[in-house]
Amino acid sequence: MVSLFPTIKIRVFAGLFFITNAVLGQTNEVFKEYRAKFPGHHIVLLNDQHTIDIEIIKGVPRVVHHVREEHLVLDQNALLSLSEESIQFSSFENLTINEAYVMVPTEKGSKKIAVTNISTKDAESEGSVFHDDNKETKLIFPRMELGALRVLDYTIVMSEHRFPFGFHFSSFFPITNSKFEIVCDTSTNIFFKEYFLGAANIKFSNNVTKGKRTLSWTSDGPPIYKSEVGAPNRRYFTPHILAQIGDYSVKGQKINVLKSTDDLYKWYFENIREVVSEEPTKEIKSISDSIVKGENNEFEKVRKIYYWVQNNIKYVAFEEGINGFVPRQPSAVMQKRYGDCKDMASIIYSMLKAQGIPSYLTWIGSRDIPYRYVDFPGTACDNHMINTYKHNGKNYFLDATNPFLSIFEVAGFTIGKDALLGISEEKYEIAQLPVPTKDLTTFKDTSFITIDGKKIKGLASVTVDGYYQQMIHYSVSSTPKEKHSEMAKGLFLRGNNSFAASGVKVGNVTDRELPFDIKFDFVVDNYITSYEDET
Repeated sequence: MVSLFPTIKIRVFAGLFFITNAVLGQTNEVFKEYRAKFPGHHIVLLNDQHTIDIEIIKGVPRVVHHVREEHLVLDQNALLSLSEESIQFSSFENLTINEAYVMVPTEKGSKKIAVTNISTKDAESEGSVFHDDNKETKLIFPRMELGALRVLDYTIVMSEHRFPFGFHFSSFFPITNSKFEIVCDTSTNIFFKEYFLGAANIKFSNNVTKGKRTLSWTSDGPPIYKSEVGAPNRRYFTPHILAQIGDYSVKGQKINVLKSTDDLYKWYFENIREVVSEEPTKEIKSISDSIVKGENNEFEKVRKIYYWVQNNIKYVAFEEGINGFVPRQPSAVMQKRYGDCKDMASIIYSMLKAQGIPSYLTWIGSRDIPYRYVDFPGTACDNHMINTYKHNGKNYFLDATNPFLSIFEVAGFTIGKDALLGISEEKYEIAQLPVPTKDLTTFKDTSFITIDGKKIKGLASVTVDGYYQQMIHYSVSSTPKEKHSEMAKGLFLRGNNSFAASGVKVGNVTDRELPFDIKFDFVVDNYITSYEDET
């Protein structure tokens, strides 16, 4: 471990040293050159370098990320965005800041000003149901001004070698030099995929020197990424690399890491082994018995238990370290009456097990993840867990994190995604979540209006189903009755800001499988204009 970091620094920065010194020696000239080259842009990223260094230490791979970024300020709009930088990392990562400074232009050249304001805190979102152990290191860069060069260099050492790593060849601003490298022993094989590299003018090389293999991708002008509201996640169309350790050899013995879905499932099953092995406790058996009492139909038993979990187990995504991958045991979830997605899948699994009904813990990804298990068998494919029940040749995907989701529907953020079902220790199945037809989701909005002077008075009737039903159901259930008029105004605004709703009546608050309806009276003031006999 002592020799690891010096090795990386020499390898990564042998070429960068000359680039940086050239820039530092003629800051004003470089500033003028790039400002003319990229008119209308606020920032240019002169160097975007990311090296993954993999070494086998005591028979186990150690993955180290080394990142270096050099940003040049082109106009005043860049000052605020470049004055601060936050680096988020988890308990699986150990962050070290190697260099952080600003080169500011002077009459004779440039002046180096080191960053001294560096702080680390929990990176927790206020008011969110999500909690994890992520940390955030914030750096304040001093003396940001026109022509300033901001340099940041840091290292992250991973404690888990099975996580994927990758690199995007695009940003919101121009990049003049972009490079991604993976350096490992020749006894280590890297499983990698290239996505959309055609438009990025990327050169690839695979070199072996003195027992070390270097996979390298370089680009001297990757495309500028332009975000649009409602567009798919950038991973669906921007050039990038995704990689992970496929296998490695120690003393002539090959050890698989993640080169197939078989390898991934073998690891994943270890994470659920305790849940699968635990027999339902007396409390779980007693509660599940009371829920299905008098019911002989298996499907109805599943429906009742699923809806009970939605109503009685609160979704709180509390994930720290390995708990982000390992579901808590059902007995603990039942006692606490809250849990994350894995915990809710865990308690459904156990309650069904108590009734002798088989179900399957299931890994799945949200729709902002484009990868599939057959294409890239790794943790990059999923970020969510549910439970799957099989009935009459059909899969029912039970996601209790959404309390208003019917057993006949799938969560909107997982539509069409691959699901990895844990059938047994040795067997798994990959299934695809259905894409519902447009008939599932309907929004019927009817108004009966009358004209009263300059006012419009009316009666509104809104009936929604499917995903509209889930959205409005949540708004109604989370709003106190005395504020329903304000809620109706926010959801169903008509006319102008003088719109006011009253007499709100809500129907079908409890049944997920029926349309949801809401009726209210409304007035829109100062909306009528009359001239002679025309209104």
